[in-house]
Amino acid sequence: MDFKSRKLTLNEKKDLEKIYAESELKAKKLGTQPGVVLEMTMKEMMKNINLDVNEETAGQYRKLFKNKVEHSKSDDLVTGLLECGTRNSFDKTRSAFRFCICERIQQLRKEADNARRVKDFDTMKAKTKEAFELSFVFDKDFLSENRIQWNDISHNKKDSASKRKTMKEADTMDDIFKRLKNNKSTYDRYAGFLSICSITGCRPAEVLKGIEIVRNRYEDGISFKILGAKVGNDRGQSERTLHFDLSKYHDNEQMNYILSQLKDNKFFYKPDGKLYNSLRQYLYIQHRTFSLYTLRHRVASDLKASGADDFTIAAFLGHRVTQSQEFYGYARSSKGGIAVTGVECSDVVKANKSQFAVSRTPSQISTSLKSHFKK
Repeated sequence: MDFKSRKLTLNEKKDLEKIYAESELKAKKLGTQPGVVLEMTMKEMMKNINLDVNEETAGQYRKLFKNKVEHSKSDDLVTGLLECGTRNSFDKTRSAFRFCICERIQQLRKEADNARRVKDFDTMKAKTKEAFELSFVFDKDFLSENRIQWNDISHNKKDSASKRKTMKEADTMDDIFKRLKNNKSTYDRYAGFLSICSITGCRPAEVLKGIEIVRNRYEDGISFKILGAKVGNDRGQSERTLHFDLSKYHDNEQMNYILSQLKDNKFFYKPDGKLYNSLRQYLYIQHRTFSLYTLRHRVASDLKASGADDFTIAAFLGHRVTQSQEFYGYARSSKGGIAVTGVECSDVVKANKSQFAVSRTPSQISTSLKSHFKK
């Protein structure tokens, strides 16, 4: 996305001119052009910025960034962070801004290189300068020790409306299913999506990828195979299978709905994006404080209260590090009722630094389980 960087302050202009002068001196010593030195500086600055995210995450980042930029009354991108009402919103917005700004810098660098190849040196210099000035502002606003952090603005915020903190006040699944049953077509349309999220706590984006469900009558168990949504080189589980003890779910209306959909002990559920958007609108109108992520927090609360260890909880939620679960649910908010017999996951689960970098392989998390799915 094309956008303009904010105006530089007088001191920043002086700092930038100083950098340009130093680049010219360094270029002379190296026997090269100043633009090459600036390119080296940008490359060094961006080496720790992760642009290797899956296309789904990149799309979410671009959409959020575009929305913030188009509705902002200022060309100062930092104002997009100041408007965030919760820490989760702040972190996601900051990640989106970092990604999209770096993507724009990369694009300008590429355009400069393309101009160099066709010997259009005026364009090359202009694009290099534009890229460097954007990276200069980016470094100050998003990377330096003086960057805006959540603690700088949190004291000005209203009470959090995060799903984690409001889940106790949100309607229960019994409330939602009771209303759903007032209209059979509405029930048939949304019951599957809601039931799967209620039982597994998976992300809506993961439901859209398709959930494979298999019942094992011999062990009176049922398994849900989930393809991860937030997956990268060092984050997320690309695939996980959750195993439940059916004997503990006789009175669970959502599990009974799933069982009613089985054919030959199997059920594959894959809704489209249109249904998901329709469900979101329905929940917003009928159950204002509730969302599908409320269910994710409730499941996390039940897992924590059940005594499951951090590694199992991380794998269950689709995380690759135990630290991530700190942002989901509270044990004290649990209403109980979850009966997990095991979790299988595709990637090693690691502990955060405070837990001395312990890690467990997928096989160590569910040592006694056999997958009911074909490899």
